[in-house]
Amino acid sequence: MQYYVPNNGTPTTTQFDPNAYPTSRLKVLAGTIVQGDFHNPNSWSYETWKWRHWIGMRKGVSVFGQGSTTTIVGVLNGDYVGPPAYNQSVVYNQALERLNAKVRGGLDLAVALAEIKSTTRMIAKLKQLNPLMQISREDARRGKHKTRIGSTRDVANGWLEWQYGWKPLMSDIFGIADESIRVVINKVERIKASAKQPLTDSNRRFLGTVQSQVPYVIRDGKGFTACSMKIELDIPAFDLARWTSLNPVSLGWELIPYSFVADWFFDVGSYLRNMETALLYNCRFRSGYVSELVVWDAEHFVDTTFRNVVGDTTYTFGACTQTLRYRKFNRTKLTSYPFPRKPTFNVDLSSARLFSAAALLHQFLKPGFWRK
Repeated sequence: MQYYVPNNGTPTTTQFDPNAYPTSRLKVLAGTIVQGDFHNPNSWSYETWKWRHWIGMRKGVSVFGQGSTTTIVGVLNGDYVGPPAYNQSVVYNQALERLNAKVRGGLDLAVALAEIKSTTRMIAKLKQLNPLMQISREDARRGKHKTRIGSTRDVANGWLEWQYGWKPLMSDIFGIADESIRVVINKVERIKASAKQPLTDSNRRFLGTVQSQVPYVIRDGKGFTACSMKIELDIPAFDLARWTSLNPVSLGWELIPYSFVADWFFDVGSYLRNMETALLYNCRFRSGYVSELVVWDAEHFVDTTFRNVVGDTTYTFGACTQTLRYRKFNRTKLTSYPFPRKPTFNVDLSSARLFSAAALLHQFLKPGFWRK
């Protein structure tokens, strides 16, 4: 279904005519409305654009000898600027990961057992720690004890040991205790999760078409992409999948050195675990749905420094703007447990990851590098 609503609000099936110069337009694409039972969700989608055409001044000065002829246009013809490119799979996979964390938990004893040697060495290093070194005054005066306390390398090693050693160990201990006292009350459980990511593309210059000219357009907008999921599952009294991973491929990936760094940019680890979870719990799935939403509001400006000479006429723009209000919604009724979408390249470095990246870089550099 597609229709346009002009200023008087009367729906019409006529196609968009930019030469009509309306102040604003509303375009709606919607699926067929399904009469539901007010209980079970149905698949449905819609997409709306509400934009105001270019309004401002385009000035053309034509020079004839010593005089000039000036033409000023107020409402301008031109292409409307759509929303920026976005990746809905990123927020979908993030919502699915949160859903799986509620369904299955984050405990994975297979990884903990595979790393038992490194964990033992980490615990054994506690015996070597001596925060307050026992140095006598005589030894200190003679300079017999020279040591480096609090170097940058020590800080980097300590941060990595905490982030990827002690923190996962304490999480596993808490997970074991939590699973030991976990009691299943309802055999059917309703679980939901959601994720949201900002959508920004401001102060970007790109070419646009306004009044048969091709000036630079500056975008100023903000919005977000969101995804929510809700499912119903049969819950057994004891669930082995909540204790350990059953996929050797997932376990092998976790044991590859620095695989977590690759996951910062191309999240293979989460994809493998989400795929394993979908396969394990598909037989227990009863019903559910996924809702995806895109919201974008923007204002566009023509760069006033634009100059275009056609024959003997020089064209310029002044205070020329356009606005857009965009919404896209899609609800899908699930017939099976939600599967993950293929991971895509996505750089989203938090402060903790930036600290870890700096600590790893410090480990690879020579000890005297920072003093050069």
